[in-house]
Amino acid sequence: MFKIGDFSSLTQVSVKTLRWYDEMGILKPYRVDANSGYRYYSAGQISRLARIRALKNLGFSLEQVKVMLDGNIQAVQIRDMLESRRSQLVGQLQQEQEKLTLVEVWLQQIENEGGDPMSQYEILIKKVEPLTVYSKRQIVPTEDMVIQLLESVWNDIAAANVRKVGPSITIYHQVEYKERDLDVEAAMPIAAGCGLETSELPPIEKAAALVYYGSHDGLPAAYGALARWIEENNYRMEGFCRTLFLTCAETEEDPGKFVTEIQVPVVSRSEAFPCAAAVSPKA
Repeated sequence: MFKIGDFSSLTQVSVKTLRWYDEMGILKPYRVDANSGYRYYSAGQISRLARIRALKNLGFSLEQVKVMLDGNIQAVQIRDMLESRRSQLVGQLQQEQEKLTLVEVWLQQIENEGGDPMSQYEILIKKVEPLTVYSKRQIVPTEDMVIQLLESVWNDIAAANVRKVGPSITIYHQVEYKERDLDVEAAMPIAAGCGLETSELPPIEKAAALVYYGSHDGLPAAYGALARWIEENNYRMEGFCRTLFLTCAETEEDPGKFVTEIQVPVVSRSEAFPCAAAVSPKA
């Protein structure tokens, strides 16, 4: 047997923690000297201590650890607890990965600040023809729910055995940016008369269009570059933005290879304010 100090050194667990485990009833000493009160531990308790440390490192509370080790709990219940914790950890990993990706995007933006922000994008004015689409328009609670709306449209088309004739599209029917309760339409171009109820997206006489290559995490920077281009080329917005997913997770596993087109309906300022353009400034 080992005195508590020696056991602490061997297991690299502090004496304070061992005493706390004793009080909690999680790891009682093998023997306590009746005269001196010294705690003694056996080598056979090291495996139990290792399980305690492992469960704590997984994020379980000491109360949960005690139940898992000593309670009348079935193996299936322990498995359910571990699977629940695994799901939590996977979610945390995904959140941290999203944060890391966003940091990389910000760093890239900072590196590009010294040069022309539009140089990495293809931007042009184009006419967009009307499109026959199958679409759903909903108020979604948050941005990350938009993909579910798109998937719902995909599933309906697949179930009807209908072929898409163009890229998936999202349209935000709102005049300002909102973090919650977004008015979004998800649309898929399909042939008319295919059995699904269709509608028509109206044409856009002039759209400032930008093609972006890469993960969707970089789209805010692309929107910013397009906004600067619109302003510097004397246009103003005239309608709702459309986002076309030319290549996305539907067909491409690598987010770095995604291709996205942003279309912003615009009019030139001279067309929007013809009277103002015709008036010469006073000397």
